[in-house]
Amino acid sequence: QLDVHLSPSETLLIDRRPTVNHEAYENYQIARFLTENTYPGGPKIAQYEKVVALDPQFAEAWAQLAVECIWWWTASKNRNDPILQAKAHQALAEAKRWGAELPDIPYAESNFAFYEDQNLQASIQLLLKSLAIDDGFRQARSHLAKQYFGLGELDKAVHVVDAAFRLDPRSAEIARELYHLYQVQREFEKAEALCHTQLAVNSSDVDWRLRLAQNKYLEGGDISNFAADIRTIPDFVETPRGQVWLSLHARDLSSGLKYLEDLENVHGWDAFNFIFGSDRGFNLSPVAVLSALVAFELGEHDVAVNTSRRVRAMMDGLLRLDPQFDPRFWANLVICYAIEGDLENMESIITTIREATGRDFWRYKRQLSSELRIAMAYLVIGDDDLALMTLENASQMPSPLFLKRELELWFIFDRLRGNPRFEALLRD
Repeated sequence: QLDVHLSPSETLLIDRRPTVNHEAYENYQIARFLTENTYPGGPKIAQYEKVVALDPQFAEAWAQLAVECIWWWTASKNRNDPILQAKAHQALAEAKRWGAELPDIPYAESNFAFYEDQNLQASIQLLLKSLAIDDGFRQARSHLAKQYFGLGELDKAVHVVDAAFRLDPRSAEIARELYHLYQVQREFEKAEALCHTQLAVNSSDVDWRLRLAQNKYLEGGDISNFAADIRTIPDFVETPRGQVWLSLHARDLSSGLKYLEDLENVHGWDAFNFIFGSDRGFNLSPVAVLSALVAFELGEHDVAVNTSRRVRAMMDGLLRLDPQFDPRFWANLVICYAIEGDLENMESIITTIREATGRDFWRYKRQLSSELRIAMAYLVIGDDDLALMTLENASQMPSPLFLKRELELWFIFDRLRGNPRFEALLRD
């Protein structure tokens, strides 16, 4: 009666039974729940392995197993576990064997293009292929938005995420992505409205209250009001991270260093960074780098150097495992070498960073944030001219960051106050 016309691929998807094994299907639903609600990793891999053991012809489970393995190989194994990498490829081959016509296959392949090859364009084409088969494939749509964002193609990213949000308005993950895209595009009113929508569901949600305060600051630039808004969020202010933020914002570096001790071994440069995670991607900056920088600024040279050496040993090890790691990780190493006075290694790594951030894969997401850290390193060694030159060049780089707001908040840039070149950057 509705006179619906289905394409051959739609008919195939409707008619398809992923498995006839009820136990396999029940375990697959558990695995899917884990995929939707927790970070990828070991428990998910084990759950998908259980599914394919129950039904070795379950193509969708094989495809998702491949995705989980290649993500875990990148994020946790630092691209340095050949057994896990081989397991990912084997799972992908099995998925193709039992379901070559499914949208899950190009979706899984896109993850390999992204994580293994760091090829955004190839990943995008595979995701478009997946959505051509099944336009309602939410995972593919979410990943497509992230790839467009990685290239700085924000209009396309907003289009994809907005459509996904209309289909699934209760998804917290999609709401976060949409908020970030509105903000990066300077659509502050839309970002604010989205914050209020989310807070209407849960008025005590700390992250959305932080986002609301952040959005107001990014639009208006009133740093005093921003700090006042932050103080109205006790569930944040009463945490060590909140205490660090307020102390360093007030330039109470001694208290900030004390609170940083409570955050040791916690990954989170955002302990002070006002953007609260909107510099997208894995949070790779150990708090100890920030501790070293604060100690240096306080004139506690021995503390700064010892802290720097300790964290550098850890970062050096990770970077030897995976030279293609996030460039911000290398940039934190630049700060360490600057604190230790090792100018030769510092300059060598700056060259490495700029080679990496010149590529499509990192340019939009990481170039400016890496250059900010390089400018900090130049300030540490007392080269204000190179720091300013770095910031002036950075101001021309497309980025999700708001350079002026960063310069206002980071304590180390106070060294440049009164310099006409720096004041021009603040007016931009």
